[in-house]
Amino acid sequence: MAEPFTVGLRMGAPADVGAAVRQRAEEASRAAAPTDPAQLLAALGIEDALGSALIAYALAVGPGPWLAPLGIGTNFRPTRQVVLLLARATGASDAQWARDAADGFAYELPAPMLALMAAVFLLAGLVIERFLLLALDDSVTFVFSLSGSLAIAAAFFELIRPPLTTRAAHEQNELEYGEFEQFASAQLERAPGTSCHETDIVRAYRTFYPKYRAASGRLSDSDIESLMRRWGRFERSPAGYYKGISLKPSALSSVF
Repeated sequence: MAEPFTVGLRMGAPADVGAAVRQRAEEASRAAAPTDPAQLLAALGIEDALGSALIAYALAVGPGPWLAPLGIGTNFRPTRQVVLLLARATGASDAQWARDAADGFAYELPAPMLALMAAVFLLAGLVIERFLLLALDDSVTFVFSLSGSLAIAAAFFELIRPPLTTRAAHEQNELEYGEFEQFASAQLERAPGTSCHETDIVRAYRTFYPKYRAASGRLSDSDIESLMRRWGRFERSPAGYYKGISLKPSALSSVF
């Protein structure tokens, strides 16, 4: 009697066909995933390049857009920190732009330094964009949308953030404040229960300094009022009266 025909399984083959299919699919997925850094760098496209540039811009603006909604004000500027590092690395710390940056003033970079700083942020943006692709399973479109959102928030924040003051403007402001201190010492006196209108202070100031006599000159009335507020934190009424301060008799005679 003939023995029944049987089909033997090859040694090592999965007994469960479904498990074998799933295993092959997982292996194919891992092989296709861009986990190799060389593959990631070689796969740069238009969306990759634009996404990297947008992230670089957001990095250059700094963390302000994300801290402002939390009520945390910050004027931290990563560009300034990079400029200082480049100045030290290139031995240009004594250059005027480097001194301005170190002192917190606005600075104007020479073209080579500007290109070098841009390269630093672009490289950082590229690295972050690549890591996002790895973390999000090569979702180029999503990473591009995310980088665009970051750049838009950074652009809005940059529009409302006060620009850096130049060294020349700062020195001029300090000179004007020093002059107001001299005027205040000679023409103003603190006296409880008294008050003085801001227009009287402006007139007395212009009388004290003939070079500022014309309201259309270097200092406007609002500039003088700003100097007054900086000099003394006096209570000001809605009508423009400062309480606790008055003009000295010598100043009153010259104004009225």
